[in-house]
Amino acid sequence: MRVKLVAGNWKMQGSLGGNPALLKALASGAGPRKVLVSLGYAAWGEGQLESELSDNSWLTVAASNSIIFDTPVAQRYDQALLLLGFESWMLSPDAGHA
Repeated sequence: MRVKLVAGNWKMQGSLGGNPALLKALASGAGPRKVLVSLGYAAWGEGQLESELSDNSWLTVAASNSIIFDTPVAQRYDQALLLLGFESWMLSPDAGHA
């Protein structure tokens, strides 16, 4: 992971794993003020995620600091959908192509 401090904002690429410099900065208060750490596991095969994104299998939206840090977890999904201009009841459970 590459981490750099640019005008008070941390720019991160890659995963957090194995980066003691970032963990030390967070522990000492020198890191970003607001941090969200999520742990999980995904078992995508090589190129699978890219393929799914190009097939529009995922809904994507630009990150919103307000939703990530200021919105209760139970409301984040609905708030992110509103950024796309619709609500969850408008989604169909069936897949297909228009």
